[in-house]
Amino acid sequence: CSVGQTISAVLAEDAILYELSCLISDPGSQRQVFHPDTPFIDGKESVLYTCFIALQDIRLDMGPTTWLPGTHTAEAHEAFA
Repeated sequence: CSVGQTISAVLAEDAILYELSCLISDPGSQRQVFHPDTPFIDGKESVLYTCFIALQDIRLDMGPTTWLPGTHTAEAHEAFA
């Protein structure tokens, strides 16, 4: 079963695998600034679901990904501008 087939089975037949990527952070790398991954479009549903799967144990000094719940709003996107 491919990744695309799994996405279609879980989400919907018309779901699209938009990007499949790998992020590598070298030890000692600078932390990314907080940022939205997608624009906010008033009246539109979420256009993107993101999933990160760590392929190794992650330590704090490696700069783990931070999630900010509730930042899908217009107000939160304005704060990032």
